[in-house]
Amino acid sequence: MCNSHKIPSLLDITIEEIGQLLQERTTTSEELVDVYLQRISEVNDKLRAINEINPDAQAIARELDGERALGKVRGPLHGVPILVKDVVATKDKMNNTAGSVCLLEARVLEEASIITKLRRAGAIILGKTNLSEWAGFRSDFDTTSLGWSGYGGQGRGAYREDQDPGGSSSGSAVAVSVGLAAAAAGTETRGSIIIPAEWNNVVGVKPTLGLVSRHMAIASCPRQDVVGPLARTVKDAAYLLTAMAGKDTYENDNATLEQPFESPPDYTKALDRDALQGARIGVPWNGILPDLHPAQSPEHLEVILHRFNDSLAVLEAAGATIVYTSFPCLPAKQGEHTHVNAQSSDQQIVNDDIASASPHTTYPWDDANTSAYQDPNALLAINTYLSHLDPSSTPLRSLQDLATCTTTHPLEQHPRRDISQWTSALSTHSSPTSAHAVDSLPIRPPRLRPRRHLRRPANRHPRRPRPPLRVQLPPPSLRRLPGGDGADGGVWRGRERRVAERTRSPVAVCDGGAGDGVRAGLFE
Repeated sequence: MCNSHKIPSLLDITIEEIGQLLQERTTTSEELVDVYLQRISEVNDKLRAINEINPDAQAIARELDGERALGKVRGPLHGVPILVKDVVATKDKMNNTAGSVCLLEARVLEEASIITKLRRAGAIILGKTNLSEWAGFRSDFDTTSLGWSGYGGQGRGAYREDQDPGGSSSGSAVAVSVGLAAAAAGTETRGSIIIPAEWNNVVGVKPTLGLVSRHMAIASCPRQDVVGPLARTVKDAAYLLTAMAGKDTYENDNATLEQPFESPPDYTKALDRDALQGARIGVPWNGILPDLHPAQSPEHLEVILHRFNDSLAVLEAAGATIVYTSFPCLPAKQGEHTHVNAQSSDQQIVNDDIASASPHTTYPWDDANTSAYQDPNALLAINTYLSHLDPSSTPLRSLQDLATCTTTHPLEQHPRRDISQWTSALSTHSSPTSAHAVDSLPIRPPRLRPRRHLRRPANRHPRRPRPPLRVQLPPPSLRRLPGGDGADGGVWRGRERRVAERTRSPVAVCDGGAGDGVRAGLFE
């Protein structure tokens, strides 16, 4: 069994280390899948990071182990288990839900282009991760919470039981942070990869639009949406990005046709430890301090500022020049001071600025970005995705059908969690198939000739009762996590200890406790 081998902790093991262990026959991909599934079963009941487990993962791992035994290795991702956000369609036994119970049992006619690429690279699609339902395009932000979906429930952050996981790619970030897979794929419109990556201390990359195909990845704003990697190291993220990037067809996502290369480069070869030599990095305090919530304690703020300055020191040691500045389009009060040292008199200035800042600071660009969610393209994007479903598997044909299901299904928690963004899109854009909307879809860019018609279902099937809820996660383990006291399961207690060990994440450090939470017991 895998546990008999001396293998690094799942919290810290890299894709390169996994590949080396597989190549040396120290372990197998099937054993790796077994161990990841064990850990998921132990912690997911608390974290709610995973929506679906691929029931074929072990069989796929055995097949890839067989290829390796014959000397066929597809690349650095061969036999490596990864997760994908539950908006990325897979044509297998898993559901594709965007977090909505209304899409349970709805089968896709084709899977996402990046899934095809990842499978070709040898990656094992281990499961689907939880998210902010419909990637945040459903409810007013005041009526819902980041990381919640009707199907997956309320996701939690990796470091504390009461931690906001960020969104919308919350499950992908949390799962990578606590070692539930080697890496994960997420999607972003405006922060849905970067924010949860930051809050859960992992690496997230938002690629340039057109670098990675969005075909069959459910979109909320096709003009901005991208698919990108989340991983524990920059190199791991580069491995995943290399596998996902590349051109797609005109019918799928012809934004990718603008790529300046025929095949994507190996992004790991671009990694350079001296890359920051001579770089100038701006630190706009008036864009940073308002995000530090005034309800936080002075002790917590001191930890945050110490860790932030530690990070700046790392950048400076790598050759960068830090330029302390402020955004000219924001109030200058918070940016009047220079380098913030937690031991200096500037600390009081910082505390005063934070105390006077609104917890919901509005930036000048927020209105423009928020309006993007009400773009007619969002309405058309959902309708287009629904048209790619097997019509015999679901009665849903349009956003209006989806809204009706969402408002009547108890797990969707309506009206507590409203559908205001959908209501606005439906009422504002009664004719979403305009030429402007068609040209702005990722599969219909304005630079290329418009298609004569949109692909629509051949006919409308009569409504039939929704299929029963199917949950494919393994049953939660009845065992307490190592070191846990039963009340908190030891998960966040262990994560806080990890903060104390690494002293690099801006969260409060608690006393820890006897256990080592998520870190303990897998490969040791």
